[in-house]
Amino acid sequence: MTDTGIQYSLVGDIGGTNARFALVKQGEVRPEAIEVLRCGDYDNIDSAVTDYLARVGVGEVNEACFAVASPVRGTQIRMTNNHWRFDTEEVRAQFGWRAFKVINDFTAMALGVPHVPEEHLVR
Repeated sequence: MTDTGIQYSLVGDIGGTNARFALVKQGEVRPEAIEVLRCGDYDNIDSAVTDYLARVGVGEVNEACFAVASPVRGTQIRMTNNHWRFDTEEVRAQFGWRAFKVINDFTAMALGVPHVPEEHLVR
């Protein structure tokens, strides 16, 4: 994928072992360019994000939202199952994002349910 002027948002699912990143065209919900990176290979979230964007050939995104397997309180994120620690405002400023949200991974699952097509829902 190369940067073609399309506006993307960066989404991530950050766990104890892996960080899964993807791009979503603004106004859509389907992730593209999904990559799984081992958290242990990176000092912190910023180096993983930089590597991901380079891998997929996108120079920048305007906003990001990450689901993390940790409690989320304020701007200080301390992962419970890996060594990453970061401040959401510092990361937002570092990448020049207009918005950066970090939510708990269970919250992310709940927010995603309305976007699952009816034929994929199991009752």
